[in-house]
Amino acid sequence: MVSTFRNGRDLTDITPAVASAINKLLPLDLLTLYQAGRVLGTTQDSTSVYREGDAFLPFSTEDMVDLSDPTVREEWQAALTEIEIRMQEPSLNVGEVSRSALAGNFVARHFGNWMGGLQSSMYVLITINNRPWAALVIASKTAYAYVEKDLRLLQDLSRLLGLALENLLDFERIKSLSEQLEQDEQLEQEKVYLSEELKTTYNFAEIIGTGPAMQKLFKSIALVAPTDYTVLITGETGAGKELVARALHNVSKRTNRTMIKVNCAALPPQLIESELFWYEKGSFTGAFNKRVGKFELTHAG
Repeated sequence: MVSTFRNGRDLTDITPAVASAINKLLPLDLLTLYQAGRVLGTTQDSTSVYREGDAFLPFSTEDMVDLSDPTVREEWQAALTEIEIRMQEPSLNVGEVSRSALAGNFVARHFGNWMGGLQSSMYVLITINNRPWAALVIASKTAYAYVEKDLRLLQDLSRLLGLALENLLDFERIKSLSEQLEQDEQLEQEKVYLSEELKTTYNFAEIIGTGPAMQKLFKSIALVAPTDYTVLITGETGAGKELVARALHNVSKRTNRTMIKVNCAALPPQLIESELFWYEKGSFTGAFNKRVGKFELTHAG
């Protein structure tokens, strides 16, 4: 059952898998993970599934009742509040207790009618770090389907669910921190690179010249800058090729990203791969830290 949380936090995928796992121990026709979405931070608050043969299929509140009516919506919310109070303690509902619960609660009655008659149910809290966060509800069309030992078993299963949810959230937090650290590392390397290049930073406005040749150059820059075409700039040493390249970058849609300059002629053959691409920490002698390559640094720039 714990393995059902390994593939993400979509309750539509998780709930049928949880129901199938529990059904092997406690036969059921309905399962609801109440307010599990609050734990997972998803748009889904709760998810219910019903048994159809050997499969468990999801359904929504809208399948049972029209909540567009303000009166119905208010009565539904009041009934949910009543159920939440009852859920503070583990509950076994069979026989007359079950019939009274179905008849006396607007939500329970709609679930029972939609399912074609529910006669037994149990619900327990799901706790995370010793705090109640959600609830596990199962129900059966069979009368007296559950006994006290089944309730204790469901409590044990709810603790497993709580651990699975806690592990999933920890994994998500670690993943998010790792991604943030990688992003911060790349930004720091860009900052270092830009600091090194600060003295040679120019922009389009700083190209001096008003003659016909310069006007033609300016028109060419303005023409090609908005496109994604590859541009080859030629000229003798000192003609200002890098200045033109920076001008192209500054007036292009990539101006918010970094422009990286690489002097390929000055790169020793043994450093080309690590300089242009990347290497991981420990990949060779002297690789004390992960290094982002020039291609990755200039992505989208």
